Amino acid sequence: MEGLHGRGSWRLLVGGALFGLGVHVYPSVRFAPLLLPAYVLAEARAPGGEGRRRLRGLLLFVAAAMVVALPMLRHYLYHPEHFTYPRRVLSVFSPRVDSRDVPGYLAQNLEKTLLMFHVRGDANRRHNLSGAPMLDPLTGLLFLAGLILVFRAPTEEPTVGGG
Repeated sequence: MEGLHGRGSWRLLVGGALFGLGVHVYPSVRFAPLLLPAYVLAEARAPGGEGRRRLRGLLLFVAAAMVVALPMLRHYLYHPEHFTYPRRVLSVFSPRVDSRDVPGYLAQNLEKTLLMFHVRGDANRRHNLSGAPMLDPLTGLLFLAGLILVFRAPTEEPTVGGG
């Protein structure tokens, strides 16, 4: 965060406001505050009075985020069931799913996931070009080559100490 390193408090305000906006539009941002304490501790360990100045900057960031996120946080207070939205997401561990159907769902999902890289992608235009594979042919080949290199068995044991 450049704002923490003396490059303008406005960066902290804008960053905090964008972070707060994420609460309204991106469900995964709900987990980001779990990382914040570790970051605060790391920044507070700066030498001299720099740590105290950075903590004040972080407070500015958090204040801006809270102001922007407050309407949605208030909504969650009165409608806690909405915190776990989107409801259209269904887990195979849900009690509403018959356990006999789970292997079929998992196989179907695995097939779609494997095909998305090179053959057929998601039809939802929000995720990609409708139906297009995720990777272009060259990137796809490099991806496969990387997988082969990662999962191939090592041919010889590395020696330590050159002898």
